[in-house]
Amino acid sequence: MRGALTGTMASARPDPPALVAAIEAAERGSSVVPLGPLAALDALGPLDPLVDLEAPTHHRATPDELRAWWRRWPDANVGVVTGRLSGVLVLDVDHRRGGDGSLVHLEAEFGPLPPTAEVRLGGWERQLWFRHGGPPLASGAVADGLAVQADGGLVVLPPSVAPSGEAYHWEIAHPPADRVPTTPDWLADLARHPRVDRPPVVEQLHLPVDDLLTAPPAMVPAAEPTLPSGPAVAVVGESRHQSELAAVTGGRRARGVDRRVTAELVPIAGDPHDPHAIGVRVHGLEVGRVVGAEAERCRPAVIAAIGQHGMATCHARIRGGWNHGRGDLGRLGITLYLSG
Repeated sequence: MRGALTGTMASARPDPPALVAAIEAAERGSSVVPLGPLAALDALGPLDPLVDLEAPTHHRATPDELRAWWRRWPDANVGVVTGRLSGVLVLDVDHRRGGDGSLVHLEAEFGPLPPTAEVRLGGWERQLWFRHGGPPLASGAVADGLAVQADGGLVVLPPSVAPSGEAYHWEIAHPPADRVPTTPDWLADLARHPRVDRPPVVEQLHLPVDDLLTAPPAMVPAAEPTLPSGPAVAVVGESRHQSELAAVTGGRRARGVDRRVTAELVPIAGDPHDPHAIGVRVHGLEVGRVVGAEAERCRPAVIAAIGQHGMATCHARIRGGWNHGRGDLGRLGITLYLSG
């Protein structure tokens, strides 16, 4: 009798937290897989799924399959295959690599992301979850410190444990269910066209004749910029000023644009969203603005330069604007170089 009771109690032992989370995620429609040990926080190594995600038979695992996997790997972490298989897209924000700043600039330009389910690890990583069931979207880096995990991607699910001993946890909306909104259009567009430098499709030995006719002469400032050169400062709002940037550079080209210019900085008064915002002009045309912490850092120097020289100017660089044909067009963007 004692042996039978002991056996019953043993069989009723609760499932480990990782398996419970895996089963709950699978019941919500996610494709869940066991993960090996996670890389150190200062590493960029890929996640290590313990099953073959490339196998033709890969599918959304059932609770029985998950239990079998966790019997085999009882200490496994939990991963979710992103994309249409699970119906989710995840934006990974890495604070160590400037992801929070990149996101601030993108939201200032395109609008804030809606509240959603959010996974966090310590103070350095956030994962923002969205519904995804539309056309395929590739996974990968989209801006400094930002990566989209969509089709072909993989993310860590709580309560997986990092090498530091910290556990991933849900910050908002636990667990992700009906409160996960659809991927905003601008985020999906960013996944299709990441903000990274892209080489031309075909290397050309000569610029087209039209480029030589339409390109304006290089700007020669009357004097050196009134602000000292320094680290790169991002500009937001370029998407609303593509025509102005095109007027400065002469428009898109097959090989893209890379033009050094002098930019004028003008403090913006009365902005209810950002009291430190700074407008950016080139050749007298408004091309964007500096916002957030960067604007707060640079604004005193801008005001001082205006007081001393009558204007605040700095070195800048306009890049992008490729035209590879068949609708493959690159946005024009501008970066400032100044010390705050």
